[in-house]
Amino acid sequence: MKAWLVRPKEGPLVATVISRPVRSVRTTTAVAVAILLLLAAPAVLAAGPPGTQGPHGRYPAVGEQVKALPPGHRQVNVGPQSYRYANGSFYRPGPGGAYVVVQAPIGAQVNVLAPGSISFGIAGGRYFYANFTYYIQNEDRTAYVVVEKPEGAEAAVAAATAEVFVYPGKGQSAEQQDRDRYECYRWAVAQTGYDPVAVSADADSARNYQRANAACLEGRGYTVR
Repeated sequence: MKAWLVRPKEGPLVATVISRPVRSVRTTTAVAVAILLLLAAPAVLAAGPPGTQGPHGRYPAVGEQVKALPPGHRQVNVGPQSYRYANGSFYRPGPGGAYVVVQAPIGAQVNVLAPGSISFGIAGGRYFYANFTYYIQNEDRTAYVVVEKPEGAEAAVAAATAEVFVYPGKGQSAEQQDRDRYECYRWAVAQTGYDPVAVSADADSARNYQRANAACLEGRGYTVR
């Protein structure tokens, strides 16, 4: 038995089988498997690549579907809409019982930011950045609220990533670290009159601010380098 893939003038490929004396069962089986794989190839290609990860390597991409939510996820309501939040990503119910990663909804409040979040200041306000999302603290500083991207955010985030390394020597939680860094930022600004997001400040003022900020953090049990 032999088989060929015949392309007619119109329409898809057609497998044509011509009977001949069978020399080997193994050869016949291999030919049949090859035909099935060739015919199935368009369907496999049409399925597309699997979901991709964000540039940080740990955030699922918007639009990606997951069968189960990450451990520790929480429900977040924004108006009539309900979301699930975990590790910096927001989810909505999807088809077949799955969940779909969505853009962070403006106004959503979360208690804990994702690992690797960045804190920075703009025009006297304190912002937090994680997974392409910007946050501010609510009035009583018990939660973080998703907000629109503030003007000048890119430059401020770039400056913030060049800050000193701070290690929580007493096992402070992520929430406590954010709070301590913000309060020390305000204290250092008050002591030195220098705000790290001000572009016109001189080098001496910047060094004094860094010393004051480091002293504050070390006084709260952090190791600063």
